[in-house]
Order: sequence, then structure tokens, then C-alpha cells
Amino acid sequence: MGSNPSHCVVDLLHRGHEFELEGEVIGVLSNHNKLSKLASWYGVPI
Repeated sequence: MGSNPSHCVVDLLHRGHEFELEGEVIGVLSNHNKLSKLASWYGVPI
């Protein structure tokens, strides 16, 4: 779940991209479109 400040989502997306998580990021939930380009760059649906 993403909030307006993007630092937490960025960290999770990056760690997922680098296989540093014991799971998989399968999507980003947000009530605004601010994170859509970021999620798209990592190939994660929003």
C-alpha cells in the first residue's frame, strides 16, 4: 500500500527487484496515481 511519500514503496520495490525479500511484490495499492510510473518501471501492476 502506497502513501503520498514514496520512500517506503520505493524501498520495497527495489528490494523485490533485487530478490532481497522472502516474497514477491505483486502490486501497489494507492488512492492516487503518484506511484504509477514507479510501479510500472518495476513491472508491478498498480
